[in-house]
Amino acid sequence: MKFKNKNDYFHEGELAIQEKNGVLDYWTDEAINSLVFDKINDKVRQFIESLPFFFISTSDDNGNCDCSFRGIEDNETSSLAVKVINDKTLVFPDFSGNNLFNSLGNMYVNPHIGMLFMDFQRAMRVRLNGNVRLLEDITPYQDLWPTALQVIEVNVEQLYPNCSQRIHASMKQHFSKGQ
Repeated sequence: MKFKNKNDYFHEGELAIQEKNGVLDYWTDEAINSLVFDKINDKVRQFIESLPFFFISTSDDNGNCDCSFRGIEDNETSSLAVKVINDKTLVFPDFSGNNLFNSLGNMYVNPHIGMLFMDFQRAMRVRLNGNVRLLEDITPYQDLWPTALQVIEVNVEQLYPNCSQRIHASMKQHFSKGQ
């Protein structure tokens, strides 16, 4: 995704806080265009599909937020928590849980989603923002996730290969021990 300039990317609130903190000129047009993407390349696909879990953030039509963990089910035959379909699309299953349907209910009224993929051992993460579609026909994914109640399709709008700076050494050590 190429933005003509940083004002095409940042919204009013972000610009106001950048100005308040004296960093309004920190992000150049070139820097934004080299950081934010709207497509999944092969390296990112491999990273996303290698992870057994991820986090999602959704909100209802009033902006009330919900953050949730998603991952592989123990009884599933697939080792994929997410399947990348193409450079703009990925899918993930929804399994039975507490029956509150907070995330799916939010997706039903507000298609915006944030996704965070983290590998604590390798100190790697990717952040993705997009729009969802709750798939009516999940049969194409039944072989992949036989016990899925729903499959969610995500159209990628923004993709950030986040820095590893905030994944501290203690986290790396903890997760490398398998604890």
